[in-house]
Amino acid sequence: MRWWPAIALAALLASAYAATDEWHQLFVPGRDSDVRDWLADTIGAAAGSGFYRVISQLLGP
Repeated sequence: MRWWPAIALAALLASAYAATDEWHQLFVPGRDSDVRDWLADTIGAAAGSGFYRVISQLLGP
């Protein structure tokens, strides 16, 4: 898989997982669900995937 679709897929899967985590938190006493938390998780996943690409290019195979 080329690097750009791999980054997009990683971010998409992490975003989907974060959404299910937020949904689960609706049912856990003492926790709350917030779309901003999901958004932060999604942005973090995209940034982390992109950062991995940059580092792997700098360090080489």
